[in-house]
Amino acid sequence: MLLFSGSVTAVVDVIINGGFESGNTGFTSSYAYVPPQQSNCFNEETYSISGNANDCHGSWDNVGPRTGSLFFYTNGGPNAGVSVWNQTFIGVPGATY
Repeated sequence: MLLFSGSVTAVVDVIINGGFESGNTGFTSSYAYVPPQQSNCFNEETYSISGNANDCHGSWDNVGPRTGSLFFYTNGGPNAGVSVWNQTFIGVPGATY
């Protein structure tokens, strides 16, 4: 007879909307959100969320998310130190995330 003893720790996803399936919510960005329509992402420091980057910029490949149906994509800018995606959560000292 084998007996095992231990504890089970529930996995809690501390990142809200990490797969962007809820759209433009649960995070902040210093970049400007634009709806995923053709030519909306031509300006630098803009971002959008959809299932295909080509929805927002005709020069971008027809590329989609690795998992799920939506993803975050951006037309970056030349300025350093600008927050592209940001989310704050309260961590527990010593915990592994």
